Amino acid sequence: MAQSEATQAEVYTESLLTALGIASKNQNVTLAINTFNSLIKNMLALNSSLVSFLELQGNPNFVYYGYQKTLEVDGVVYALASYPPYFVNASVQLLLVNASRNTYIFTLAYHFVVNGENVLPLIGVTTNPNSIVILQNNKILIFSNSQNVYLTINIASELLINCYLKA
Repeated sequence: MAQSEATQAEVYTESLLTALGIASKNQNVTLAINTFNSLIKNMLALNSSLVSFLELQGNPNFVYYGYQKTLEVDGVVYALASYPPYFVNASVQLLLVNASRNTYIFTLAYHFVVNGENVLPLIGVTTNPNSIVILQNNKILIFSNSQNVYLTINIASELLINCYLKA
């Protein structure tokens, strides 16, 4: 069976996601824009059925909030890339912290929205110090012996969300 060509939405969305992931590691919006434009130009060269919006719409919008910050209850960390009508939005919110017998339980809400649809393609969650991590639907539960935990969430492609959790 022959592999079908990517749709317009798939190309633009994947390019947004890849650019957001690369740039989120450096907090560099210029790098994100250049990466996105390069990816789109390469895909246009490979697939003549795609339409270029680059000349019409200009550059996409990339926003990062809360990276490498201390996240307390109700705090949010997010990364957003938009190029209407396509967008990618990933966020993590610390909902609750419980402490019992030197164990801290962090409850976080995780959202990943692509073009209006909730997606849960969480690749992995790592903590430092090492903790027990349980994924339940769009919730992340972390059981730790420390009241301060460094959290890295690998969402998709190269998109990472990093923050410090504080009990």
